[in-house]
Amino acid sequence: SNGSGSQSNGGGVARRTRAFSSVRCVLRPTYGSQSAPAPAQSGGIDVDGYWGNATTRALQGHFNTPQDGIVSSQSAYWRNRNGGLTGGWEWVDNAVGSLLIQAIQHALGVGDCDGLFGPATANALIARYASETGCIQDGKLDAGSATIKAMQRHLNAGTF
Repeated sequence: SNGSGSQSNGGGVARRTRAFSSVRCVLRPTYGSQSAPAPAQSGGIDVDGYWGNATTRALQGHFNTPQDGIVSSQSAYWRNRNGGLTGGWEWVDNAVGSLLIQAIQHALGVGDCDGLFGPATANALIARYASETGCIQDGKLDAGSATIKAMQRHLNAGTF
């Protein structure tokens, strides 16, 4: 609409920011000849301490959120502070959060279920598996994380 007029007639493209609470569905089309990744099967993810696409798909299946292997719209600020969060994380400057992280936060009893992964969510996840790992809550998940390994073992067993 060239900055004026109605945007409701479909005559232009505009970027709009919406509150996370107003999102009802997120779609990621498969472009080109690529096929969609198969969902992770119970017992099928590597227990390696790195939270990548396969771990995300297993979590998405467990929490019944859209399964695309991507943790969408996460704050770029945390990208280099969590070495255990690898492929399949969408790091952006103006993050709005993801349904998966929101579901995880709810399951862990995180006070503000905003869908954004940060120290409170990391600490709640560390606390969940602390009896198995002995890890302390430091607000991050490092490369080869014992907490992520424990979570992966539980996902392989069909639990969280």
